[in-house]
Amino acid sequence: MKKLFIITSYLGFFIVGGLTFTYFSTTEAASDLKKISVSQDPINYYVDKVEKVPPEGQAGFNYQGTIYVPMRFIAESLGEEVTWDGKTKSVYIGDVPKFIALKDVKPIGSDEDHFFHNPSSVIISTGEK
Repeated sequence: MKKLFIITSYLGFFIVGGLTFTYFSTTEAASDLKKISVSQDPINYYVDKVEKVPPEGQAGFNYQGTIYVPMRFIAESLGEEVTWDGKTKSVYIGDVPKFIALKDVKPIGSDEDHFFHNPSSVIISTGEK
C-alpha cells in the first residue's frame, strides 16, 4: 500500500509539473503574438511581363504602406528554389550555403602560436575537395 502511495505521489507530481511547464511555455509564446490590421486588396503579380497567380490562400497584403508578398511564390516564379530551416529559422532562396562546423576545421601546419597571433595567414581545410 505504501509503495502504491509513493508511486501515485510521484506520478501526480510529474503530471502537475508537466501541466505547469506547458501552461507557462504556451503563455510565453502567446505573449509574442501581435494583432495587426492589414489591407488585402487584390495584387497582380508579373514576372518578365507574364502574369503569375499565387496559389489559393497565399495573397499578399499591405501593412503600413509596405506590400508583403508570399516569398515562396515569388522566388519560385523567378525560378529559384526555396528552403526553410526550422532549426535556425532561416529561409534560403537558391543555393543553400554549406556550413562548416568549427570542429571540422583543421589548420594546415603545426605552428599553433602562429595561428593565434596571425590568423589571417592560416589556411584552413575541411579535407573535402
